[in-house]
Amino acid sequence: MLKDMTKTVFDEHLNTKFLVKLEEGDSVNLELIKTEEKKNPGIESFSLIFKGLSNKVLYDDTYTFEHDKMGTFKLFISPYIQKGDSIYYDVVFTKVIDYETE
Repeated sequence: MLKDMTKTVFDEHLNTKFLVKLEEGDSVNLELIKTEEKKNPGIESFSLIFKGLSNKVLYDDTYTFEHDKMGTFKLFISPYIQKGDSIYYDVVFTKVIDYETE
């Protein structure tokens, strides 16, 4: 599943909601508001920015995400800024694509 998670795939789901499951049985809706490619030689990297309400903050951890089109998968997310009643989360994907073994 991870190999199928590319920036292009997430671009198709911008401005849609993802249900994030919490251990205690609760869930939180997050909206994917931005994808951003990061340019590094030999590395494929991109980030996702999600927006949620600040009444339930998710801390650095791996959570189960559910999306009506993408299905169910796990992502490690980190909160990075709060603005008003919203909190923004960052997810970073990094894959080495030019690696020489010895």
